Amino acid sequence: MPGPGNRFGRACYDKPPLPAESARVPLSDQVQGIPSAAVLLVKVSADGRTLIVQPNTPSNDAAFQSLAIAFAKNLKWRPAVKNGVPVEGWTQFAFYPAEH
Repeated sequence: MPGPGNRFGRACYDKPPLPAESARVPLSDQVQGIPSAAVLLVKVSADGRTLIVQPNTPSNDAAFQSLAIAFAKNLKWRPAVKNGVPVEGWTQFAFYPAEH
């Protein structure tokens, strides 16, 4: 788990991991209204798979928080890069609800 001193692992790479596809979370019927973003810590493999997801700043809607975590676990990523080589790395990312 990255510590506050290394800004979520950014000392370990030149470019952070970024989603390779839309990171907007589709809503379910359990989510009422428009929830706030769920800010998650995500560990991404060198081949762009999600390895670990942990809450950092929760959404104001617990159902959306759960959806965001499940969504992040299946999201494809462009991995972090260090010296031109893909590497494993942590990132902090805000997941927002998809438009209705």
